[in-house]
Amino acid sequence: MGTLKIMDRTGHTELKYELEDKKAVVSAETTYKQKMAQGYAPFLQLEDGSYARVQNERFDARETYLLLPQMVGG
Repeated sequence: MGTLKIMDRTGHTELKYELEDKKAVVSAETTYKQKMAQGYAPFLQLEDGSYARVQNERFDARETYLLLPQMVGG
């Protein structure tokens, strides 16, 4: 199972999909790529439950990703 956790102005959306469901995997990858194009930052969930920033934006359907919008201001 793979998961996309998306944080945005509306809150938290979680998309879970089975790897055997090719249509769901393609949909998840499309969503991932759309968020990257919008400037979202991808983080990969590690085995211990923590997250690390993804250095490349290649999608791996087996993983759990947290997608955060770019922070502006300060």
